[in-house]
Amino acid sequence: MSIDVEVDLQDIHDITVMEMMGRHQSKSFDVVIPVFHQKNIIAHLLLGDIDEQELKASPIIKHLPFIQTLANITAVAVENKSLTRENLQQEVLNRELEMASEMQGMLLPNALPNDDKLQVAATYLPHQEVGG
Repeated sequence: MSIDVEVDLQDIHDITVMEMMGRHQSKSFDVVIPVFHQKNIIAHLLLGDIDEQELKASPIIKHLPFIQTLANITAVAVENKSLTRENLQQEVLNRELEMASEMQGMLLPNALPNDDKLQVAATYLPHQEVGG
């Protein structure tokens, strides 16, 4: 039987043994562990026993808190990598805006002609970093 993660696992917020919940729809896994990042569930880890021939408590049950902690640490690492990538993209954009601002600043000369018959002044103030 297949699992619709959004429907079948949406109410699981704690480590859950599927047989105890009467939800054992698949013989491929026995335990569902929610993976958290900043108090939000971002994934579910599905664990099953390799030896399904024996009817006894799975040896993975005693390691469930450790497995959940390991999964949460992995989720944080993945999120940190994503945030680092976004930060690098933002830095590139900021450098491009800085260059564009400098180039626009070069459009007006530093000194304008001033004499008895003509006085010229100019100011360039972009709305944000770059103006049009």
